[in-house]
Amino acid sequence: MQKNKFILNDRDEVETFENMLRKYIKNRVQFSLSHISLVKAYDKLQTRDDGGKIFAALLDIEINFVLLYYDIYNIGGIWNQKFSKGKLEGGSVLDSKDKFFGKMDIHRFSSSYVLRYRAL
Repeated sequence: MQKNKFILNDRDEVETFENMLRKYIKNRVQFSLSHISLVKAYDKLQTRDDGGKIFAALLDIEINFVLLYYDIYNIGGIWNQKFSKGKLEGGSVLDSKDKFFGKMDIHRFSSSYVLRYRAL
């Protein structure tokens, strides 16, 4: 059984991926986040025997860095939307579906954050 692998075959694909990743996060949080340049890393690593492995690690770090930011953004957004002063304050999470779902979303994004942070 052959597994489908995600492979960036050349510099153009790396540039396209980087641009799409920037557009993804800007679309989600209205802010373009840039940690490292994947294109510059790709260019510098082409002459190394271990360049492919190093680039794959940098790609993983960059993706997880962007998603960490997105997780934090979502935690803050849900908190502000549902639990800021004057909203679903006090009581039990079982008091309403909105309160329960909001707390579960915060838990989900917090758990994702911890796992991604550990991976980094």
